[in-house]
Amino acid sequence: MTTDFWVAGVPQSQGSAKAYVRGNRAIVTSANANLKPWRDAVHTAFQANFSELLTAPIDVELAFVLPRPKNLPKTRIVPHTKKPDLDKLVRAIFDSGTGVAWADDANMDRVSASKRYAEIGEQSGVHIHVTGGGA
Repeated sequence: MTTDFWVAGVPQSQGSAKAYVRGNRAIVTSANANLKPWRDAVHTAFQANFSELLTAPIDVELAFVLPRPKNLPKTRIVPHTKKPDLDKLVRAIFDSGTGVAWADDANMDRVSASKRYAEIGEQSGVHIHVTGGGA
């Protein structure tokens, strides 16, 4: 099975978590307040594109398009070498697909990921290409 789709939005990294104790309970929250809406959008896109869980091996290609800063030159192509970290962007996608597209992200056999600034007028988001066996 091969599936390609686009998720519009500002890609968010799944980084560190913050933990604190309230009363007798430990509470764990994401250090990134924008992560939940992004993961919800990605999760919804996975639900729209998968009706069964894929089994191993699964190949995933991710192409992140990040917002273009206003001060970025319009005539030069500049690599995106600033935060967010690519591995943390990937982690947010993998966790959003768990239980919808695959049972566990341990089923990944091959991953290819890239990030770049949006072209002028281009929307930010992520292109997702998944290839894997059926359930």
